[in-house]
Amino acid sequence: MGGSWKTIINDNEIGFVFDSLSEATLKCNGLTIGEEIFLMDGKKYYMKCSTNLFANPYQLDLILFDYKTKKEIRRMLAIYNFTIDSKLQICLNTEDRVRPKDFKNKEACFKLTKVNSSE
Repeated sequence: MGGSWKTIINDNEIGFVFDSLSEATLKCNGLTIGEEIFLMDGKKYYMKCSTNLFANPYQLDLILFDYKTKKEIRRMLAIYNFTIDSKLQICLNTEDRVRPKDFKNKEACFKLTKVNSSE
C-alpha cells in the first residue's frame, strides 16, 4: 500500500501518503494531517497508521497522537482493498469508533489512484 494515492471528490483533491515507517499523511481541502509533526488548533500532533492484512477486507487504522504527551487522541477506522484496475479502495469512518463492514456507503468510500511508489 506504500506510496502516494490521490482522488478527486466534489472538486476536492484527497491524497494519502503511506511510508515504510507506518506513518501516514492525509491531504484534504488544503489541510495536511500527518507528516512528522503538524499543527492543528495551535497544538502539535502526529499521525501513524496500522494495518491488519489478515482481515477480509483489510483493515486500516489512522491514529492521531498528541505530540507532547504521545497519547492517542483519535482513531479513524477503515477497511481497504485493491480493485481489479489497481486502485486503492478505502471506506473510512471519521465520526465514531465503528469500522465499516463493506464498501456500500458511497459517502464514506472512495477509490484512489497510485501516484508513485513508496520511497
